[in-house]
Amino acid sequence: MFTMLKLISSEEIISPILQEVAAKIETIDDTDVYLDTFWDNIDGPLVESIQGEPNHQLVTFLYREQTPTDELWVSCPAFGMLKERAKMLRLDHTDIYYRSVYILNRSILPYNFHRSKVITPNYPKQMFINWGERIQDPYNDNKDIIELDDGEEFVITYLSLPGAPQTSWSDQRDVASGSVAEFHIKARGRLYDKITNEIENTALDAENPDESPYLYQYCIYCPADYDVDENPYPLLVMNDAFAYTKEGLVNTPRILDNLIAAGKIPPICALFRFHRDRDELLPDDEVNEFFINEVLPEIRSNYNVSNDPADVIIGGSSLGGLNAMYMALHFPEVFGKVICQSGSFWSPDKPNHRFDFVNGNHQFLIEEYRDHPKVDIKIYMEVGVYETPEDLFGQPGQYWPNLHMRDILMLKGYDYQFNVFRGAHSYGNWRISLPKALIYLFEE
Repeated sequence: MFTMLKLISSEEIISPILQEVAAKIETIDDTDVYLDTFWDNIDGPLVESIQGEPNHQLVTFLYREQTPTDELWVSCPAFGMLKERAKMLRLDHTDIYYRSVYILNRSILPYNFHRSKVITPNYPKQMFINWGERIQDPYNDNKDIIELDDGEEFVITYLSLPGAPQTSWSDQRDVASGSVAEFHIKARGRLYDKITNEIENTALDAENPDESPYLYQYCIYCPADYDVDENPYPLLVMNDAFAYTKEGLVNTPRILDNLIAAGKIPPICALFRFHRDRDELLPDDEVNEFFINEVLPEIRSNYNVSNDPADVIIGGSSLGGLNAMYMALHFPEVFGKVICQSGSFWSPDKPNHRFDFVNGNHQFLIEEYRDHPKVDIKIYMEVGVYETPEDLFGQPGQYWPNLHMRDILMLKGYDYQFNVFRGAHSYGNWRISLPKALIYLFEE
């Protein structure tokens, strides 16, 4: 088991580099030139090896600010839940704000800076912190830039420690590319009735069909050299289509192109599911019935994909991973394999109970796997060591429920692989491990 969170004194300058800077500042007159030279040599957080700490690197986050302030802090999973730990401190007589923390070797973690008051949440009135202004690290080029549908960009900055795993399977390679097509399927049956009851105006907008609440959006990937006359292709079903098809997040089509070209997996098709809202990833009989009885048959009528559950994988991350595990348990005649990346097993089965830690049926799916007769499925499951391992108010986090689910799978005798990666609840981690999951599930 890893040592996940190693704290240091809140006021201590523990970084040897900063200790040297602090000593130098006391001896020179022209501090501006010295500080300019210091910042010219910064390319992100300071990463230092410390004697007596063989399993950790000392990471010091840096921010340049001329004006004195007590409203700067670092958002990084390594600091845990209490933001006082992440409040940035000013190095006297400088424009350097810093915060140090020990982080496990070879970790990959997202981070950014925030400008707001640092407060402790007071459950239940202040469950969430005032995030304030979100600022990226201008000195770190290790960023993902995601183009949103409205033309705006969303940026994620990563700390990648020496020796951390690489994202090579998602890199652009000189290989044949498959095709990706988007389409919509109109809700039918009980799902149509449910949506009608939820909205005041039930009329479809013929000029803007994508805006219709009745239309469900999907993407279908077919491999290079797709052939309707070949044996049916295995099918990968992934929740959260936006994240799992987007450059800068988890570009699954490119990962599949590279894995197929390298002979790591057979040629497969992939179906990516968009969701009207994430509450649909919790148990929803109407949505599940529509997908099983309407969407998948329509896919099979238009594409040469297998209906053998041993050839069908369902996967996702966070609530999408929870949904994948739920669907495989309740529909093993459809899905024979599962990819669960950081599944939200802490979640209750009803959205209105999500943050009701007294009355909500949290960790319901762990109980279902415990009590349900074992089904014939093969599972890849993972969680990051920095995924909310501590709880402020007794609510379940991400890390420990995943270990609990692993224990249930082991006791029930499931065919599974469980991985704890050195990272957080992050697409930058999931795109590294998705190829590993696919290779494992296609092993004989």
